[in-house]
Amino acid sequence: MSRTPRRWPATLALALSLSLLGLAPAAVAAPAPANPAPAAATPAALPAATPLRVGSFNLRCANCSRNSRINGREKKWETRRSKVIAQIKAEAVDVIGVQEASPGLLKGKKTSQFEDLAKRLGSPYELTNTHRYGCKKSTSYKKCDKRNNGASADVRILYNTNRLTLLDQGSKQLDKEKATSGPRFVAWAIFADKTDGRQFFFATAHTEPGQSKAKRALRKKQAKKILAEIKAENTRQLPVVISGDFSSTKLTAVNPVYDVLTDSGLVIDPLGNTKKQKSAKKAVAEKLTNVKYDTLNDFKAKPTARKGYALGAHLDYIFVDEQVRVLEYKVVMSLKRNKKFSGVIPSDHNMIRATIQLP
Repeated sequence: MSRTPRRWPATLALALSLSLLGLAPAAVAAPAPANPAPAAATPAALPAATPLRVGSFNLRCANCSRNSRINGREKKWETRRSKVIAQIKAEAVDVIGVQEASPGLLKGKKTSQFEDLAKRLGSPYELTNTHRYGCKKSTSYKKCDKRNNGASADVRILYNTNRLTLLDQGSKQLDKEKATSGPRFVAWAIFADKTDGRQFFFATAHTEPGQSKAKRALRKKQAKKILAEIKAENTRQLPVVISGDFSSTKLTAVNPVYDVLTDSGLVIDPLGNTKKQKSAKKAVAEKLTNVKYDTLNDFKAKPTARKGYALGAHLDYIFVDEQVRVLEYKVVMSLKRNKKFSGVIPSDHNMIRATIQLP
């Protein structure tokens, strides 16, 4: 096959000739195009990500404590709530999902448990949704004319208005009420971080408890509905954080919500606390605090830790997008030197908190 002889550009030929003569060529400017194209606009880069604190806390419903106490260390909500508030404030969470924050009225009051919590937390914290019930008359469930107003029963989201802007919010019921011990919801919200402009999708849920085969199957269905709701509402594919009480652990027969959510590829467990996992070698969280303890404390005198396990059997979880950096993962507790709980135990679950950086 014949080749066309290569013709060197005149400027390159001159430079080569001078080089062979040992002379340094003067810089030769390339000819400017006749009609230069306008420079493309460079998108403004986001500033460096600022750490965010996210949390999850099953509060133990007020009526549960009033009607049937686990033991003498369990106090009524009116006694426990100051410790709940103190822990949330001490951990300086920017957004937290709470479970068992009942929409029912407190005894002798005209306010519900979740409203009571929000009011006593005070500014800068606010609820993403203030409706007590998904009814036309949202303050009452009697003769409910159902409305999709974002109400989410006893599952609620609170956020720091100094740090975050609420862009959107909503909820989805996960089952028919007759199939469960109470209506189960996932609540979600989309936030923008005021410090660096990043946006993210936050969700929280409390799936059906119980270890029977039927209850486990129901939890698996609920987990799939959580995923479906997130995918339907997170149309911009923002980084996702999912928190909640998912009612089973790595030591129960199966852990259906954990498996469905982490197998989806949407989120990961920063602890890598998979079935019967003993070590923390799978953890991607950079700092681990109190994670050897179970998140369920059942109002015992001291938290449960198992010999040989660096990670506890957690009922409560914070899952994150795999691109999210997890700086710390903490099981929040007030302990004395003898490792017993100090003062009033705020709930039968320990609060959990993660410090993250969005991508």
